[in-house]
Amino acid sequence: MAKKKQKATTTIKECHQGTIDIGSVIVENGNRLIISGGGHGKQLNLTNTDLLIDLASTVDDTIVLNKAAQANESLSKITNYTMPAIEISWRDYGIPALNKEFWHHLVSSLKAFAAERKEKTTMVTFCCQGGHGRTGTALTIVGALLGLNKDDPVEWLRSIYCAKAVESETQIKYISNILQIPITAQPAKIPVIQTWSAKSFDKGVVTKSIPQTLPYTREEIDALNKIYFQGKPQLA
Repeated sequence: MAKKKQKATTTIKECHQGTIDIGSVIVENGNRLIISGGGHGKQLNLTNTDLLIDLASTVDDTIVLNKAAQANESLSKITNYTMPAIEISWRDYGIPALNKEFWHHLVSSLKAFAAERKEKTTMVTFCCQGGHGRTGTALTIVGALLGLNKDDPVEWLRSIYCAKAVESETQIKYISNILQIPITAQPAKIPVIQTWSAKSFDKGVVTKSIPQTLPYTREEIDALNKIYFQGKPQLA
C-alpha cells in the first residue's frame, strides 16, 4: 500500500523574549554584521547592541550635559560613549513613509558601519514596543535584502524569531512592495487576551474610564505599566 505524502510544515517559533539574533553576514574587512530584534515590553536586552534602530519613538539620550559641561572640552567627550541610535517614526500596526530605495540604502549603510569598526562583530538591533508588527516588518525586509532567507520572508522570520511577527495586512503588502515579490503569509493572528480601560485622573480622582481592546497579554500589559506608568495612571 502506497504511503501518503506528508505536507511540508513550517516550524513557528513561540513569542519571543529578550533580544533575538535573526542572522549575520560577512562584510568588508571580514567583519560580521549581526541583525537582531526585540520589544521594549518583551525584556529587550541591549547589552551587546552596537546600533539601535528604534521604531517606537522611545529613544532618549542617556547622557545630558548642560551648557557649562558642553563648554568643557574634557566633559563634552563623555557623550562619545553613548550608543548610536536611529529613530524612525512608525505608527503601531501601520507602515512607515519609506520607499524601497531607503531600505536598500539602510542595508548598505549598515554594512559600511560594520566594516568601518575596529570590532570584528557589530550587532544592529531593531525594536518597537512589542517587537511584533513594526520590528517584524523591518526584520523581514532587512533579512531578505541581506540574503538571509530564500523562501517566504515572513514565514522565515516567524520560524526563527516570533510567531506574532508582522501583524497587519498593510504590513504584508508593504513588505511585498518593497521586496517586489509575492507574499503568501497572512497577518499574524494576535489573540485579544484582555480588555483594559484607559483612566483619566484629575487630582488623584478617576474622572472617566475608556474601554479599549488591545492585542496584549497580561504579561505585556504589566511590562508596559512598569515602563511607562511608574507612579501614574495604569492600564487596568
